[in-house]
Amino acid sequence: MIVKKFLQCLLILLLNFCSLHAQILPNISLGSGIIAGTNGSWQSLSGEFVFGFYPLENNLYLMGIWLDKIPEKTLVWSANRNSPAETGSIIRLTFAGQLFLTFSNGSVQTVYNDAAASLGFMQNDGNFVLRDGSSRVLWQSFDSPTETLLPGQVLTTGKKLFSDAKGIINYSTGNFMLEMQHDGNLVLFAYHFSDPGYWYTGTLAIHEPCLVNAVCGVNGMCTSPDNKTVACNCIPGYIPFDPNDVSKGCHP
Repeated sequence: MIVKKFLQCLLILLLNFCSLHAQILPNISLGSGIIAGTNGSWQSLSGEFVFGFYPLENNLYLMGIWLDKIPEKTLVWSANRNSPAETGSIIRLTFAGQLFLTFSNGSVQTVYNDAAASLGFMQNDGNFVLRDGSSRVLWQSFDSPTETLLPGQVLTTGKKLFSDAKGIINYSTGNFMLEMQHDGNLVLFAYHFSDPGYWYTGTLAIHEPCLVNAVCGVNGMCTSPDNKTVACNCIPGYIPFDPNDVSKGCHP
């Protein structure tokens, strides 16, 4: 009898410990899922950010990330902005380490389908990441921005931000696009008008390419006699990190 009570108490302690451990380390294990229309979500440790189904009008949802500790829950990333999901749709981190959105009609949107992830994690900075067994990042929401850049997030070359069609009423792709071009210019385009005659592109060109910050990397020197092409060299006493590409910077 004493042994039986001891084992019961031990089991309760283990369950409480596992529950506490899950709150402290909010890893998303393979096989986990969220169903649209339920209260399921994957939260960051701080509770500031939530990954799940962001509710819209008419029982529609976006697979997204939002700020959750403020009265107006603010969406900062979404995977299906132009194709809202209905109640019963499922976000699934599969046992094979892939991330899918399965709509209630059975159609599937692939979010990540490459090397097998070992877990998912909703970080305190608003970045949802998939990692392998060595903790290497395989995929992250920061690399696929939609309409918002969060602190610490970078708009890399070739990536684009699209405005929302009607703010918090309609999150589908709107009329404006912000792009970091390969020439280092950040450009705002009028993008999605129904009449092509109203399209307009506005850009502020950099006439001296060597003025672009870190164009030759750390400890690199930039020259551009024609203000078109750039030549990079190391400052005296330094050598390139990559002999084939001096623009990556130099070291002693």
